[in-house]
Amino acid sequence: MVKIEIEKETYVYFGAYPQDGTEKQPIKWRILKREGNILTLIADRILTNFMYDRYFSDYNDSALRKYIHDEFIPVAFTDEELQAILPTQLEGVVDKVFIPSVDEIRHLSREDRIRKVTPFAYANKASTYPIFSKKEKHLEGNGWYWTRTPYKPPYNPRNDRQIWYVEYNGALNFRVTVGHDIGIVPIIRIAIDE
Repeated sequence: MVKIEIEKETYVYFGAYPQDGTEKQPIKWRILKREGNILTLIADRILTNFMYDRYFSDYNDSALRKYIHDEFIPVAFTDEELQAILPTQLEGVVDKVFIPSVDEIRHLSREDRIRKVTPFAYANKASTYPIFSKKEKHLEGNGWYWTRTPYKPPYNPRNDRQIWYVEYNGALNFRVTVGHDIGIVPIIRIAIDE
């Protein structure tokens, strides 16, 4: 059984990933939903960034999903931690680590959708929004991150290359899938001992 540290019934520390430098640090997750002893967690910061896909907006076959499975997961979780993550049925696939859909985050306030970019992600070219006014200083360092929701269903994933993403200020918007500067905010589900 892996150790899961819960902070103030709001946050969980689980897994580790480079954030403030190249050394791995515990990943801080916000509790998105609690159903009994099952927690749905969303990363508290933009951990890394990657292009969604060069050719289409189908998450199941996207370069981004492949990147999460081949590059992110092996770095972020030990084998024991990965065993503790529950598989989740998405649209046509089952994944343990995935990015949010618009529906999963739409109920959150704009403020709760906002994510800061880690220095590690910024060093890897994740965009951050520079704010120079005192009025919006709290938004400085915020980034954009992908959802897995195509812009206009029903859609042809081979032709419709636009996908919803969350802006630096928490607003939902859409763009073409090839941006390398858009961040990744993963979601996982775990069971805890009560």
